[in-house]
Amino acid sequence: MLAGAVGIGLGFGLQNIVNNFVSGLIILFEKPIKVGDRIEVDDVEGDVVRISGRSTEVLTNDNISIIIPNSKFITENVVNWSHTDRKVRFRIPVNVAYGSDVQLVERLLLQVAAENKDVLEQPRPACG
Repeated sequence: MLAGAVGIGLGFGLQNIVNNFVSGLIILFEKPIKVGDRIEVDDVEGDVVRISGRSTEVLTNDNISIIIPNSKFITENVVNWSHTDRKVRFRIPVNVAYGSDVQLVERLLLQVAAENKDVLEQPRPACG
């Protein structure tokens, strides 16, 4: 009887591992995500740096490495910002104090964007 209970427990534990492994094979063959893609799944957003059989490693903007089980990419909604094109537009909210010169703030933000080598000239950055 004890062996049967251990067997059932082991079966349930292996089910999750097999699920993640099969999901990893699906990811590697179908390529809904690939290394270098900018993705968002659950509340995690970042760049895919490694895909293995059981999990995928995502590096966030804060340089935090998050390991996500591959089954998440099969069962959850996944936003792939760069699936077809590496050019992505980020919306960055900026708060300014009441009474600030809004035109000056806009001019400074666009100047900073123009001086950043990672910001594309086309399409042009915008404020609004």
